[in-house]
Amino acid sequence: IMDVIADRVAGISFIRLPDRPYAGVVSQGVGLTGASTYHVLGYGGQNVKVAVIDLGFGGLSTAIFSGELPASVVKIDCTAVACIPTNFSSETEDHGTAVAEVIYDMAPNADLYLIKVEDSLDLIHAKDYCFLHGIDIINHSVGWFNTNFYDGACYFDNPVCTADHAYNNGILWVNSAGNHAKKHF
Repeated sequence: IMDVIADRVAGISFIRLPDRPYAGVVSQGVGLTGASTYHVLGYGGQNVKVAVIDLGFGGLSTAIFSGELPASVVKIDCTAVACIPTNFSSETEDHGTAVAEVIYDMAPNADLYLIKVEDSLDLIHAKDYCFLHGIDIINHSVGWFNTNFYDGACYFDNPVCTADHAYNNGILWVNSAGNHAKKHF
């Protein structure tokens, strides 16, 4: 149809479709850490269960469709009374999806569990879900402000206590650190 318009309307010399943005982001983790060497040797996270406990998984279906994440990801919502399966169809926060993509790049054969939380009680429920389902590693790249004295000690059931409890029961807890350095009390 565009050819017909271009040929029949005076003054039009060029028509094209609008430009489309490209949102594909490839993590730099594999290259920076040399993980591709391990991948070639057959180490890709097989027989390892990794949970990403985060605040949201927006764009998840697109990430799965484009191959950035496997269709086999387990999707769990712990923001209610219990942790329940979900499809994350109305998510807007995409941080968890981005974290999961990096983990998938680093360990493409690991079983991924994506678990949504909104508060410290949800975090405890998510940790308990991980116990019950034999999760080996928890990634929680989320910061918690004003929940302790930032000395790594467990006070009054804060998120440090949750991470300590997971670790003391055989789960490796991996957390972000320093993302907000010098930006909060």
